[in-house]
Formats: sequence, structure tokens, C-alpha cells
Amino acid sequence: MTILGVLGTMSGSEDVKATSKTATPYTTAKSYLPSEEGDYNYFSQFTVNAIAYTETDNPAGGKTATIGTVAPA
Repeated sequence: MTILGVLGTMSGSEDVKATSKTATPYTTAKSYLPSEEGDYNYFSQFTVNAIAYTETDNPAGGKTATIGTVAPA
């Protein structure tokens, strides 16, 4: 097989090692790569935590959304 002028072979699974990751949303974009520590090649699972979000009734008859805090249980 030749890819971009480089001749080689790969079965598709040789030396392949998966990892998982959990991330928390930010207000700006963030990129994630599999950890080089452990020689991981790809993510077998990627979980994004929920954004802390609550809704409460407001005096105008609508809802007020609060992002970033969770109402006490």
C-alpha cells in the first residue's frame, strides 16, 4: 500500500491501543488527543460531562436559566 508516496503495510490492528477520556465543557474550544503516555492511538470512548444548568420559575411567568451552578438538592 502506498499513501502519500510512502510505501508500507498495516493490518489495521497492529500496535493499536485505545484509551478513554472524560471532559468538562468550557466556554472556549478545546481539542483532545489520545495520551502519548501509554502509546494510545485512538479513543474507544469519549464522554463530555453535562453543563451545570438549572431552571426556576420567575415572577414574569417564564423560566430563568442558571448556567454554571447546580441548585441544592
